[in-house]
Amino acid sequence: MINRHSFRLFFVLPAIAVVLTSIGCTSTAPKPEVIYKDREVKVPVQVQVEVPVFIPAATESLMPLTVSILNSLRGERGFTVDQIQLFLSGKIILERDDEEEKQDLVDGTAVFEDNYTRKLITFEDQTAGQALMAGYDDNETELYLCFESEDKYQLVFSAGKEDSSQFHIKYASQPDPLSGTRGSLEYGGQSYRLRFTGGTPYLMLKLDIRGMPVINPYTAPGQRVGAASAESPVPLTIDVLNRLKRSGNFAINQCQFYLYGKITLERIFEERKVYVEDGKAVFENNHTTNIITFEDQTEGLALRIVENPGETDLYLCFDTDTNNQMKFSATGEGPNTRFSLQFTPQNDPLSDARGTLEYGGQAYRLRFSGGTPYLMLPLSQTEDARTQERTAPGRKVTP
Repeated sequence: MINRHSFRLFFVLPAIAVVLTSIGCTSTAPKPEVIYKDREVKVPVQVQVEVPVFIPAATESLMPLTVSILNSLRGERGFTVDQIQLFLSGKIILERDDEEEKQDLVDGTAVFEDNYTRKLITFEDQTAGQALMAGYDDNETELYLCFESEDKYQLVFSAGKEDSSQFHIKYASQPDPLSGTRGSLEYGGQSYRLRFTGGTPYLMLKLDIRGMPVINPYTAPGQRVGAASAESPVPLTIDVLNRLKRSGNFAINQCQFYLYGKITLERIFEERKVYVEDGKAVFENNHTTNIITFEDQTEGLALRIVENPGETDLYLCFDTDTNNQMKFSATGEGPNTRFSLQFTPQNDPLSDARGTLEYGGQAYRLRFSGGTPYLMLPLSQTEDARTQERTAPGRKVTP
């Protein structure tokens, strides 16, 4: 029979043996190997900002460069596109991410460094630029602009074939609402993302418009035939002219005519010069307005007469130069048809000109008030009423 103390010893002794065995095994086993894993070290993003030198546009106002302005400058002798000082309208930001990898071993540890450089190139509004080259074809015109000191950094601006087309920046449109970029372009041989706000940036220039309007007034002195007539002038009609032609000494250039009604002729001569001055485009427009006035009752000389079926034309000179003539015509068969001024009528609500006519080989705008001016001539007419009476004596037959 096993007592209580023996039972306890039966279980305690094996437990002690197990503990001693474990202690012995721990003290004699080798140390485990420590394995170092590669570590990836992330470096924060670095930002590099490059800003071109900003040249203000001075105090003069700028206007968009158009195809019409550029073509006007191109027409001048000695012009090259790099002579113009151009300016950017609108702020542009170019963006590019460059990745640089570095690998190293430090105290047995592999170290990887990934450096991300974000390049931001900013072009402020009204940054000055120079066009280094231009390209022309039937559909568009391109300008290659440089806003930095090195010529390799260029932006391309293009315009359509219309005269009013402006030069907008040229890029590959790829709008991304998540990043805010408008597209991409190449700059300095590398591809950049393009950012701008508002409308597409375009080119501007300083344009100076010069010129002083000049008015040359002149009044036709008239042409007189012989001494001044004391007779009052009457309208020249077909009937009067035909009766005059029956006179024995008729010559059309010996008749004194008068103008009925005031006539004003106006012609504008434009002399335009286009050139570049200190990078600024200069348009010099000199307007000379010649105004010739023919007062009412101005004396005139008929240089020739042309008769056609149903129409008779007289060519009148009211000036000292016989090349300056005006045409007066009488049409129809009516005896009281007057010789009226001939011109090309026009209906222009913005102008008070009645039409145009040719005078001295040049076209003039014609102005007059009231009815169409016509010709008159001095006429002396007398009437002598006589009565001749007699009584027939009769006649007898003689045997």
